Amino acid sequence: MDKIYILYTCDEWKSRDSMRVSEATTDKDTMYAIIANNIFKGEMEYEGLKNHAGLLDFKTDYDCNQVDFGKLSHGFVEEFENENVRESQAITDYTMASDWLNMDIDDLRDTMNFGNPDPVSEQNEDEEDLEQ
Repeated sequence: MDKIYILYTCDEWKSRDSMRVSEATTDKDTMYAIIANNIFKGEMEYEGLKNHAGLLDFKTDYDCNQVDFGKLSHGFVEEFENENVRESQAITDYTMASDWLNMDIDDLRDTMNFGNPDPVSEQNEDEEDLEQ
């Protein structure tokens, strides 16, 4: 299964509140190239080194297929499994929400019935009434 790689810029302690999304890709080599560019520009460090020295160190690990995202400073990479929802499942799960988005705003307000701001709950109640 494919992975999604998200690169964050951050402080040297990798504090969550300092993290800002910089790039995202499903291609690991693209992520490596983005990181290499950031190291070369001095925006990130690899094993405490930046610019040419950091790039050479990163390249050495890259050539040995041993890049360690944990060696980054001022950068953090998060990896996720790319679990695409099958289209048929997405259609089933999101049909009602899609209908809401295609409704006139006044019709949507009527559907929400002001007293119940959650149209999903209202539909579930209607479905229960039909089952009885």
